[in-house]
Amino acid sequence: MTTDAFEENSQIRWGEETARVEFRPDWKGVSCPWRHLARLEPDQSWFDLPEPDINRQSQLYVRRDSTAPIPPEAVAAMELVEAGASEAFVVENWLGIGVMNHQLIGTRKNHRIWELIAAYRRESGKKQGGGFPDVVAYWPDQTVSLCEVKVRGKDRLNQNQIQGIRHLRSILGARLDLRVYAWLGN
Repeated sequence: MTTDAFEENSQIRWGEETARVEFRPDWKGVSCPWRHLARLEPDQSWFDLPEPDINRQSQLYVRRDSTAPIPPEAVAAMELVEAGASEAFVVENWLGIGVMNHQLIGTRKNHRIWELIAAYRRESGKKQGGGFPDVVAYWPDQTVSLCEVKVRGKDRLNQNQIQGIRHLRSILGARLDLRVYAWLGN
């Protein structure tokens, strides 16, 4: 399903599930050197990761008033905490899995987010964790929000992500809350 029609307060089908759409037209994209989240050590700041050459690898980040440009997934995690989530995490599954919290700090391996990733790997049979969502937020009422961040009109929920949600529904049951953050990317 494409994100062309994503508007605030709309819903889309995510495989057999329904996801709430959080449209963010105010997120302003800026091209920056991509930082490899899988290299982030526990308790290390994302800003301490080395920046590769922007001519070789870049990504659109979001400029927020309080920070230098950061990944849009991190902005989504921050917004979830601002909305009342106890904690939220960015999970990047590119050349290894990297996890940082909403404060842009690497997460220790004994944290419950890593337990959820391990359960997902077991349930899905995917050693590398393909299809795991971009952002995970834990709420005081035990709800767990799973979020994908998509550029409106360009990105789509892929088959791997759709299959992944089936496994995560099996793990989380009724606690599962699905969201898609759609932004303009420019």
